[in-house]
Amino acid sequence: MEFRESIIMSIFGTSGIRDLCPLKVNPQIVMKVSSVFCKAKKQVAIAYDSRQSGQMLKSASSCGAMQVGANAYDLGICPTPTLSLYSQMKKCPAIMITASHNPYEYNGLKLFSNGVELDAWQEAQIEKGINNIDNLKTLQTDWKKCGQKYDAHDYAIDEHIKLICKKVDVSLIKKQKPNVIVDCANMAGSTISALALQKCGCLVQKSNCDAGQISLRPLEPNEKNLKNLCDMVVDTKSDFAIAHDGDADRAIIVADDGKLLGLDTQLAIAVMHILDKNPHAKIVSTVESSLSLREIVESYKAELQITPVGSAKVASLMRENGAVFGGEPCGEYVFANALPTPDGIMSGAFFAQIFSDGQKLSSLAKKVKTYPIMRDKIACKNELKQTAMSKIKAKWPFCTPNTIDGLRSDEKWGWVLVRPSGTEPYIRITIEAKDDNELKKQFNVIKTIVSQACK
Repeated sequence: MEFRESIIMSIFGTSGIRDLCPLKVNPQIVMKVSSVFCKAKKQVAIAYDSRQSGQMLKSASSCGAMQVGANAYDLGICPTPTLSLYSQMKKCPAIMITASHNPYEYNGLKLFSNGVELDAWQEAQIEKGINNIDNLKTLQTDWKKCGQKYDAHDYAIDEHIKLICKKVDVSLIKKQKPNVIVDCANMAGSTISALALQKCGCLVQKSNCDAGQISLRPLEPNEKNLKNLCDMVVDTKSDFAIAHDGDADRAIIVADDGKLLGLDTQLAIAVMHILDKNPHAKIVSTVESSLSLREIVESYKAELQITPVGSAKVASLMRENGAVFGGEPCGEYVFANALPTPDGIMSGAFFAQIFSDGQKLSSLAKKVKTYPIMRDKIACKNELKQTAMSKIKAKWPFCTPNTIDGLRSDEKWGWVLVRPSGTEPYIRITIEAKDDNELKKQFNVIKTIVSQACK
C-alpha cells in the first residue's frame, strides 16, 4: 500500500496526470504511458481539449499506442464525456489529453477503460509498468503489426448528442424554448455544447465557441473569469448561461439575474430537482459538500454518501451503491442513467430541463438556504504537501478530524476542510459557518496554520 500511494503521488493526482507542459508532462512521458496502457489492446480512442500543446501530446499518445500494435481512433477536439461515451460504446480504452480547468501552460492525461476513468490501483499498475521499462523497444511490435490511425470525431459527437436527447425531457424544453448563452472558452465544449442544446430545443447564443482559438477568458469558470458572461446575460435578457472548463466535464450556470448560482447552490438545485422526482434516492457527493446539500438531502429523507474529492471516486461509489446522481461543488455531475463520468454537456441540458419545468433559476436559488462559505488555496510545492499536511495535523485546532480526504472537522458552528490539491501545487481550505463573524474568525485561525506549514 505504501508503494502504491507513493507512485500515485509522483505522477497521478486526483484526476489523472496533470502538470506543466512540456516541462513535466512531455511527449516522452505520454508515449510511455500510452504504450504501457495500450499493450495487448486492439484499439484506443484519443482526444484533446484544444490547448496548443494538445496536438503534440495527442501525436505522442497515438505513436505510443500504435507502436505496441493498437489502432488509434482520433476523436480530435472533443469533451472528456464524449470520449468516455465512445470508449463505452466500442468497449475500448481511451486517452483524453487535457488539463481540465488548469491554465494553458498545463496539460495532462485522463485514462479510461470502457468509459470508466481508471481508479488509483489501475493507475498504480500503469506507473509500475513504466518504471519497469528500460526503453520503449521492449514494448514495440513487429513492423507488420503496427497500429493504424483513424478519424472518429463526427461519429463520437453525434452519438453523444443522441444520448443527451434521450436522457432529458426534450418535449418540455422545446415547449419553453429557453434562451441560453453558451461559453466554452474556445475549448472542447465548442464542438458540441451549443449544438446539443439546440437539438434539445433551446435558442442558443454562442460566446467563446471557436475551438482552437485562444480564449478571451481563463479556463476555470469562476465568478472572476465569467464577469463578461454575467453582463451578457443581463444585456441580452437571456434565461441563463452555461460556462464550461477546458474539457467540458464541468458546467457552471449563470442565472437570469446575471449572477452565478454559486457552486453549492447550483449543486443543491440539481439535487432538489432529482429528489422531487425520486424522493428516497441515493445521492453521492464529496467531503467538500456544504451544509445546504446535507440539509436538503435530509429534508427528503434521502441518503447522502460521501467520498474523497475526485469524479472517479464519485462515479465508483454511485455504481457500487446504486445512487442516481453524484455531484461535486466544482460543477462536475455524474448521472446514473447516462455516462459513468462527469458530463458538462449533459449538465447544461439538464439545467435547461430544470428551467423549463417552470421557474427561473434565480427564483430556485432563493429557495436554497445558504450559509457563509469561504474557499482559499495556499501555494505549496507538490513534493512538500505531505510534510505540510503533517504539520497542519499536529497543530489542528478543531475536533478530531475525519481523514477520508485531508482533514475535515464538523463543529457546532459549521465545518472546515484542509486538503492537498490533487491537480495543482496548493493546499486547499474550505470553511463554512452559520454566521459571518464565526466564519472569519475560524478562517483566520486555520489560514495562519496552513500558511506557516507551507513555508
